[in-house]
Amino acid sequence: MDANQARRRGTDLVSRPVSGTSTASSQHYVETFTYSALPQDKDCTRLVRVEPAGNNDDPISCILIDVVFGDRPKYQALSYMWGDETSKLKILLNGTEFRVTQNLFDALQFLRREPKRGPVWIDAISINQANIPERNRQLQMMPYIYVRAHTVLVWLGKKYAKYESADSKECVEAGPEPARKNTSDEAIRPPTSSTVDADCSPIPAGDGRAGGEAAFAEEVRTDRYWDRVWIIQEIGRAYRIQVCFGHRRIMDWESFIKLIAYKAPKERFGGPYHLDELRKQKYKGGHSLRNLLENHRDALCTDQRDKVYGLVGLAADARGFPMDYGKREIDVWTDTMRFMNDHGLLQSSDLVEFGRMVRGLLLGPGMEPVHSVAHPSPWDSTRLVLDGQVSRNTDVFTLRAYIYGYIQYLGPTTTDVVSSLQLADEWAMALQANFPEDLSHAHWESDNLMRKILDADEASLAKSCHNHMSCLCWRPQTDDFNNQFRRIAYKLPRIRQMQEKKSLPKFTAASKLRDDNDRYLFQLNCLSSVKTPYKTGIASSQAEPGDLVCWIPGVKQAVLVRVGFGSGDEVHLQVCGTARITCDLEKEAALEDKKRACELLELDILVDAHTLFVILAS
Repeated sequence: MDANQARRRGTDLVSRPVSGTSTASSQHYVETFTYSALPQDKDCTRLVRVEPAGNNDDPISCILIDVVFGDRPKYQALSYMWGDETSKLKILLNGTEFRVTQNLFDALQFLRREPKRGPVWIDAISINQANIPERNRQLQMMPYIYVRAHTVLVWLGKKYAKYESADSKECVEAGPEPARKNTSDEAIRPPTSSTVDADCSPIPAGDGRAGGEAAFAEEVRTDRYWDRVWIIQEIGRAYRIQVCFGHRRIMDWESFIKLIAYKAPKERFGGPYHLDELRKQKYKGGHSLRNLLENHRDALCTDQRDKVYGLVGLAADARGFPMDYGKREIDVWTDTMRFMNDHGLLQSSDLVEFGRMVRGLLLGPGMEPVHSVAHPSPWDSTRLVLDGQVSRNTDVFTLRAYIYGYIQYLGPTTTDVVSSLQLADEWAMALQANFPEDLSHAHWESDNLMRKILDADEASLAKSCHNHMSCLCWRPQTDDFNNQFRRIAYKLPRIRQMQEKKSLPKFTAASKLRDDNDRYLFQLNCLSSVKTPYKTGIASSQAEPGDLVCWIPGVKQAVLVRVGFGSGDEVHLQVCGTARITCDLEKEAALEDKKRACELLELDILVDAHTLFVILAS
């Protein structure tokens, strides 16, 4: 598994003896270290004490201790890349065999060179990674683990030893870590020919040292460490940072940034510069969950859920966010949208862009709608939201839409219109009947639609729009809308009679018992005196005559809205699927053209998270 894998951190914090046991005698190793359960009634975690060694060849031995946060434990926290997990090395943990990645093995070797170093929190050891409930609990504690550590140790790796002088392995560090201070002795002074920190020999600068400081700075600047999503939180939350690399080199964060900035071109939006800027913006409003998700969308992780989970702890406005590694990525998307909606962190105009961005982070850009997205569990299959008013309901999202018109004629399926010339003739007859004043344009649009159908296979056409019946019903906001939609509802019987009189395909329940992948051709009628230029399209199989066809800015699929009556002759609206008008099967129509076409009637559409996900799948 790649570096800095999804850190499902689980921890325990009360100064207790050993947090693990062995099933073998002390003279034998066992393949798997056994963790003791952490107490559920206290906020606690495990710390690692790295035992000193006489020489580098001695086995690495660590002691795992339990600490309680209430006891104010003093510790450091390690920030590092996990590295390749296919090949692991042995260490001793509480006298028992335990396996770690090569990069962590190197870090432990580095840490044990200081005999008086205090305990360290190390996610891969401190958390029982096989225990999902523990990982979930520790994940909630992550922000506090790093902010309460007196120092976060950034481990860049042993590979930078090549930049140390020949005797650097033998240099001795200056006393126990807690006593170290940010002094001028540790500062990097760029103008000098070589740079020395308080702990060991200089990074060489000169023609004979492979580029010296400049080569070191360039390699560090492009190190993959900075690309990992969890590093963002670990550095962003740190009270104090020391950068460790090679055999013994330790630099404070400020000196490290000065060296890199002096010896390599500064790129504010990449590498260590980006994270340094993140630290500077900590109390300036830049740490909102939305900003973090948008600004770090390219950060890397092995588990896609960490695209969100890895940033929640750093966000100033994300306390209470539900995190659970037992959930699927699509459920994390739902949780994210509901959380943002519940806390008023999104405007209606932002829903499409933000929802699609988070969907891309978690599921990739080509994710099709799935019908296992969580519906709002407390609700029945349909719920009425009166008068379009929603009061702090986490699962009701409002989208501004423009009404193209309503379906006045539902034609054959895309399959039938290709295979049956009679049905193709009936479709053309409907064009003559419905658009006598603009028949040339209607035929032009219809021909484009037919060409698109002929050039596509059924599998791709099936993805062009989606079946979906929302669990939400709502009333239109104004009497004007109610009157407009009542006229449509009253027209429905006449619309169906007209299809029958003109020897057009009858709209009956039996004709709708088709596969969900069926897509029906439709013809539009205007809802108002302003005529829409869009006349034809393809709708999902649940479409019916009288359904509104609506455009949401930023979404290529049109949304079908069912017009119906409730008690007392009240008009109710409900999303019932998606569609494509002909121009959208070719390319996205210009925004201003669509607004002009639909400028008279706007409609606020109410959707749940499941429906929102389906709408965004285009």
